[in-house]
Amino acid sequence: MMNNKPLLNAFGAAVYVMAIATLMQYLSSGANNSPDTWIVPVMMLGLFTLSAAVMAYLFLSEPVRLYFENKKSEAAGAFLQTLLYFAGFVVVSVATYLLMARG
Repeated sequence: MMNNKPLLNAFGAAVYVMAIATLMQYLSSGANNSPDTWIVPVMMLGLFTLSAAVMAYLFLSEPVRLYFENKKSEAAGAFLQTLLYFAGFVVVSVATYLLMARG
């Protein structure tokens, strides 16, 4: 029986990416009226750090748990499934962009 934890983790990663992209789009819509200050690099580094932690958790929590339960092949499979599901999200995103750019 397939464990759908990799699918849920990949979905969580996709939702996180879309939420951050939406937030960045919203914040940048008023960027013309705001001065470029030290806060922009602070926000970007903070966002990068937060994103690395969230993605590490979503991609690695289940494989690491399985690995320490001495289920090494299941751990590798869970990681690869999550990666492939997320790659599917990226492919759909790129295809959507390309289709929208045409019209």
